[in-house]
Amino acid sequence: MKKLTYLFLALLIVACSDDEGNPCVYNPTLTTSAVTNVTETSATLNGVISIVSENCDNSTNTEQGFVYSTEVQPTIEDTQVNVNGTEVTTTLESLEPNTTYYIRTFLTNDLGEFYGNEVSFMTSEEQVCVYNLNTQDITEIITTSAVLNGTIITEDIENCELPNTEQGFVYSTEVQPTIEDTKVNVNGTEVTTTLESLEPNTTYYVRTFLTNDLGEFYGNEVSFMTSEEQVCVYNLNTQDITEIITTSAVLNGTIITEDIENCELPNTEQGFVYSTEVQPTIEDTQVNVNGTEVTTTLENLEPNTTYYVRTFLTNALGEFYGNEVSFMSGVTESEFKGLWSGGFAGDDNGTWTLTVKNTGTVVGSFTSKDLNEVYSLSGSVDENGEIQASLTLENAIGSFEGNLNNGLASGFYTVNVRNGDFQGRISTIEEENLVNYWNYYSAEYETGEILYYDNELIYCPGLYMEFREDGTFTDYYYAEFGDSSPNCPQEEMYGTFSVQEGYYEFLYILGGSQGLNDADVYITFPDDNTMTYNYGNVLWTYKKIID
Repeated sequence: MKKLTYLFLALLIVACSDDEGNPCVYNPTLTTSAVTNVTETSATLNGVISIVSENCDNSTNTEQGFVYSTEVQPTIEDTQVNVNGTEVTTTLESLEPNTTYYIRTFLTNDLGEFYGNEVSFMTSEEQVCVYNLNTQDITEIITTSAVLNGTIITEDIENCELPNTEQGFVYSTEVQPTIEDTKVNVNGTEVTTTLESLEPNTTYYVRTFLTNDLGEFYGNEVSFMTSEEQVCVYNLNTQDITEIITTSAVLNGTIITEDIENCELPNTEQGFVYSTEVQPTIEDTQVNVNGTEVTTTLENLEPNTTYYVRTFLTNALGEFYGNEVSFMSGVTESEFKGLWSGGFAGDDNGTWTLTVKNTGTVVGSFTSKDLNEVYSLSGSVDENGEIQASLTLENAIGSFEGNLNNGLASGFYTVNVRNGDFQGRISTIEEENLVNYWNYYSAEYETGEILYYDNELIYCPGLYMEFREDGTFTDYYYAEFGDSSPNCPQEEMYGTFSVQEGYYEFLYILGGSQGLNDADVYITFPDDNTMTYNYGNVLWTYKKIID
């Protein structure tokens, strides 16, 4: 078969004949239309590719679309963009700005290459995105902080909206800071931020900045110097704790800040810190109290516990503390507190005396008349009145257990191989006066003058009696009656005492020997400062110690 090809402008006609002698008519029409939407880097190509084919074999390997180049008469050897259909269009991207391009529609198959008319266009000039970055004066400059200010404005240029933008400030102690130095992101047009933790007396350089896919952009540079370090004087005084009871106490103090220029720091906290450990800090319990004269009441404290307290103040410069003051919260007072005493029987015989303290702890003495022995008694009583105590004397150990209730005491004792029962009672307030004052001196005073010593007119100023809460006593005495000017030699006697009905029973240990001497002593208290001691019908007058 013989093929003939004719090319006339945009209309190409191919003629031949089939096996029956009918002519093959192949008329492709390729039209390249005007280019639209031309920008600096893109453009839209348009065209029409139509084919009229009669009595022709089916062509194979057909491609069609556009070819373009910066040279005239582009072919498929240049840049080719395939587009199917009759009305063809496509958008070219990534073109060079301000450049002339030449375009033709095209079609290729086994019959050959066919091209439409040529159209040219020029991309627009490159658009420069204008960023107006202005770094303004730095304000509120103090020792360790400053406020940065500026504006970041993007001109509204078509096709210049770029994502992934960061903006704000960059600063350094070196000139021309960049994002490789310290960067602070701030959004918006009017931008401001506060820098903290700066070095005192130091020059810093600042610029506004913006970054996006086009690159890094910076505003003008502004420098500032932080002020010299101010020594802010804080006068923190923790005062005495008041109104201390079992579970609460009132804290008192003063917090005064010296008025130093550039030393007014925001975000200050002040008040008290406290703990059961010494030198409490804000890591312990903190109570904020504003003002100069500061006071607050602590609640829900643990009874009988020592607390340590300090005034405090914190700000950007650090933590400041006042002096430390300690106090002990009140005890949960035992309802069985007081002086108790009585006797015991069984395998042994004697008296006992003990004091229950506010906390419920117990101290006392346990005196055996049969064996001339005095045991120390120590232990505790619980909220139900159950007492558990130990008896000790050198290597001997025993127990003293029972119940204190309704003013009566009862129980059992065991010491070595001896055991038995004990009975007793709580003392009256007047009976307890014996140990409340501790020391009594044998003298009576009136405006500082000694009037008489006792009914024997003997005066020895160094003679006194001392009574203790554990039921023991010491007696420094002299008893050569009838001598108005004695040399007053002193002899020491000591022992234990117990409260009986209407009198005290003293068990004297004379001269350090273990021979116990019973003495029924009748003691009265004429007034708050005086005790009379009647033994063997001899009345001794004792006065409370005078400081």
